Amino acid sequence: MSRGGTFNSDCQDFFKESKTFISKQSKVTAELEKKLEELSDQRKTHPILPTYSTGVKNVDIVPLVKEIGDLVKEGGALQDKFTKIAKNETNCSATMFFKAKHNMGMMEKKRLSQYYLLSKFLTGQLTLYARQDLSKHKADIVNLLAMVDTYNVMITEDPTIPKNGHPAKNSQILSVLHNNRHYHTHIHENFCSPVNHQLKSITTSKILGIIARERAKSTSPVLAKSLVEDMDRQQLEFMTSDVPWMVTPVPFLGIEQEITGTSYLVSSKNKDGDGSKRKNKKNGASPGGTESKSNVFLADVRTHFSAVERLIEDESVLLHHILSLVPKVPGLVNKSMIKEGKDGTPRLNGTMRKKMGEYYHDILWRTSGQLIEEPLLWDGARDRIPMGLAHPKLPLVIATLLKDYVSAQLGDSYPSLVLPSIHIVIEVLNLHAISASWDVQMVRSLAASSRPKTQRVILDDSSHSSITGKLFNETVNSLVHLNNRCIPDVLNDIVSHGLHDPEEFPFLEEMHILRRLQATLFACRNWVETKSAANIQSWKVADFFIINHGDLSRMLPSFDLLQICDHKNVAGTNSTSIKLFSHVQSAVTQQVQTCQTKIRNLPIEQNENLCRVCRTFCLACLQNVFPGGKHWGKSGNNPVTHGSYVKDYTDRILLPVFSALAVFPTETQQVVGRLAVKTLCDSWLEHIYQKKFKFSEQGARSLAADFAYLRQWVDASQHLNDDSKRYLLLLDSIRQCEGVAKLLQNSSGKDVAVKPAKGNKVAPGELPQEDDSPVTQILEAIPPELYVTNHKKWLSLRVGGGGGGGMSLPFCC
Repeated sequence: MSRGGTFNSDCQDFFKESKTFISKQSKVTAELEKKLEELSDQRKTHPILPTYSTGVKNVDIVPLVKEIGDLVKEGGALQDKFTKIAKNETNCSATMFFKAKHNMGMMEKKRLSQYYLLSKFLTGQLTLYARQDLSKHKADIVNLLAMVDTYNVMITEDPTIPKNGHPAKNSQILSVLHNNRHYHTHIHENFCSPVNHQLKSITTSKILGIIARERAKSTSPVLAKSLVEDMDRQQLEFMTSDVPWMVTPVPFLGIEQEITGTSYLVSSKNKDGDGSKRKNKKNGASPGGTESKSNVFLADVRTHFSAVERLIEDESVLLHHILSLVPKVPGLVNKSMIKEGKDGTPRLNGTMRKKMGEYYHDILWRTSGQLIEEPLLWDGARDRIPMGLAHPKLPLVIATLLKDYVSAQLGDSYPSLVLPSIHIVIEVLNLHAISASWDVQMVRSLAASSRPKTQRVILDDSSHSSITGKLFNETVNSLVHLNNRCIPDVLNDIVSHGLHDPEEFPFLEEMHILRRLQATLFACRNWVETKSAANIQSWKVADFFIINHGDLSRMLPSFDLLQICDHKNVAGTNSTSIKLFSHVQSAVTQQVQTCQTKIRNLPIEQNENLCRVCRTFCLACLQNVFPGGKHWGKSGNNPVTHGSYVKDYTDRILLPVFSALAVFPTETQQVVGRLAVKTLCDSWLEHIYQKKFKFSEQGARSLAADFAYLRQWVDASQHLNDDSKRYLLLLDSIRQCEGVAKLLQNSSGKDVAVKPAKGNKVAPGELPQEDDSPVTQILEAIPPELYVTNHKKWLSLRVGGGGGGGMSLPFCC
């Protein structure tokens, strides 16, 4: 047969019929779009509310759905015609076949658009009915469910819609747009729309899920309001005493004041807070013109439980209406799930009714918990402020009380249906308390750390601290206590419930805390290192000691208090999210512990910096005030006194150190004082030896008098306590200086015989014995020359050179 015969006429006939059919489809599609806009307007006019909406004009599309069904049937006949033409494509004119194929594609696109618009309308209409009292719209609900069933039948029987999720996995697709062979070739083109991927049947489970999620928008504000207004406030007030460690810049005013916001909402110009003058008000009139309610905040825990139970009852009634109407549409449930009621109407059997009820309530209360954050924390009322603006102690104690209710016995706890929502509420409140408290604490800590001067404050225990260090300590202490609250009480869980589930650990809260603790420790360490370097370089030893030996020492108890769970008990879990949390937690924990170790070692590192800078200052000072060589080479037997430079030297170096140490405990005074005195003495001897001064016997006696003045100066200091002064006076560094002076006075150059005694050193923190103690007797029995490590070096500085025995005993500290 020649190309363009009978088959060309078939193509021509198909083209004309399809063109008329496409115009009908376009008309129906435009009408459906118009109905969808009307539905959207009704949803905007009647938003979701805690109570049922009234006056809703439900959009009726029953005739339109019937018309769509007729078009689908008519389109099926045209589909068969095109299939016959496609099988004989080689016998048709290319132009005619192209025109037929193009129209077939247009028909398919229009039909898919109708399916998509219809699915959007049906799901939107379900959400609109969920906002109304279903007992007054049973007939409309049945019609809606019948349209859902019709839609399911249409997309199920349509040969162009794949049965699986991806068209490329379906070999029986009769589609011009989405055939199995060319799907990936044209996926990027406009006519290869992914609309058909969303065309799935609206099952009964999906209907229940849509209604439950819509109802959750109504239940979450009611539950949030009850949690704020109906909780036992006396018990909450009592529980705030358990969290004294949460210190924020804004003081906690009490539960009643924080909830009502009386200290925040009242204007300073108008104590009534409504913009009208007080003198124009009548006695007993409320700001809004109505009579005030004195008992609006008389909270009672039973009232809260009653509100929750009423919510459950209301949702159960709504669920009863839905489950009683679903069996009236046979296509939505299997016949095995339906039984005949006493009145002859079809009903769901007990097992299926129970499963559907559990499914509905599970989605409802989980979604309510997910949506409750905004109404709970950020929606206020005329009589209260949003909880998110209140003190972080308020959500923290509410979360603690809810946790106690959840773990209580069945009669004193929540109904099991709402437990998923309550668990999410506890997590939301805890996360808000963590973030809100840390935000205000950290912002103030960083603001204080940026100030050029170190401001001090006297704490309640009379110890001194910098304001920045105090704020960092409060932040770290708060985070440590918040972290320790995450550690479950395993023993209590076993006693109360007979088991403990390690997978119920608050992983998300722990991660929020550890990341904030990590950031806080990093910021604190950077501040200590930066400020310490600046203070010690300018010899502001008071600020240096306050930061390194005051602020850091008060942070160590918080480090010891920190408890971190290793999560070994969930190592074998199959949950991917728990495995991920455990992996990230271990990494963050390692960083936190590493930073803690570095902060513990900061005082030692900074003491080394103190010694280096102190040596530089000592040598610079001696360069300016130490007498020249002529002073030390003078001969004679005149009485000697200490040089005037000694007082200047000690006042410049030791006086700032001792003055700053006056507010510190004995151990700190001994540790830091030993470093300062040792550095001063070592620098003194280093300067003498570097200058190669020659000492006569008169000069040596003068030097001995200078060293003796140092001992007198330390003993006369009013800044250190007696134990610290005795400890410093027994230091080997001072004895070494006195030994150098003795060596320079020793004209014979003979070795000094001695019997070394054990235990001639005093460790920091030990209390030196009285003058008649064995330690003192041993130190007095040892000549000071033996504290000098190299006699020959110092004997070479005597006038006339001179060697001598090289007694070298390592006594010097």
